Amino acid sequence: MSLFFLFIDILGKFLPKKVAEFVSKRISDICYFTIYRKGVLNYRENISPFYNGNIRKLSLRCVRNFSLFIYEFVLLPRLNKRNFKKYIFPVNIEKVYEARKRGKGVIILTAHLGNYEWGAAMLTFLGFPLTVISLPYRNRFITNFYEEKRTQKGMKVVYIKNAITGSLKALKNNELLALLGDRVFNEEGIKVEMFGKKTIIPSGPFYLSLRTGAAIIPAFALKERDNRYHVYFEDEIKLDKKNLEENKNLYISKWMEILEKYVRKYPEQWYRFDRLWIEF
Repeated sequence: MSLFFLFIDILGKFLPKKVAEFVSKRISDICYFTIYRKGVLNYRENISPFYNGNIRKLSLRCVRNFSLFIYEFVLLPRLNKRNFKKYIFPVNIEKVYEARKRGKGVIILTAHLGNYEWGAAMLTFLGFPLTVISLPYRNRFITNFYEEKRTQKGMKVVYIKNAITGSLKALKNNELLALLGDRVFNEEGIKVEMFGKKTIIPSGPFYLSLRTGAAIIPAFALKERDNRYHVYFEDEIKLDKKNLEENKNLYISKWMEILEKYVRKYPEQWYRFDRLWIEF
């Protein structure tokens, strides 16, 4: 796996973008039938409850997009405050500015959907202090590979084992905190329904919001026909401490409703190659 990331890094540094994208897609075609085979089967199972089209073609498109997503991460050092709007376009960013005026921090809740790495970089280019919660890879080389490129763009990286203290510190300082809300890593999570099937999502974003008063704003960076990533910011999910027990399911349902809406519209950019559905 280290060699794979090293190879992609070389593509980004030495080949023209169009050539590197072509090579990246051809590599993904090979991976589709080899090392991604199990992940592809999981992906097909994950989208089967709502997708009625040609699932084979869609899964190949998704793997190709995922390969480009990794390649684009290598290009992150080329993005800066002067040129980022050629590639990334914020939609309704004023919602983040308004929420931050309260001084309690803002939780940017996203998913393994689209290019959340470029979306995070865009926030730093706009001047927001940003902390991202990350899962370290088993391979130290890959962990360092990601951390170096994130910190170069001004992101603070906090790993899962320090997630609670790191998150509380960021919100106390009125920073933005980027969290992935569609996959559980080291917590029991919340049992929910998605597309009529059962799964588990992280409880952390909602716990942090209740404890600190931070706003939760769902956001997704998705590639559109103009070949730019449009970063969509949804309305704040407001949590009411006074009626928590009565309304907590409503809060979770709102997040699931938003997540389902975007996954339905952009299934080829949903990078969930692990098993999603569970029995409980």
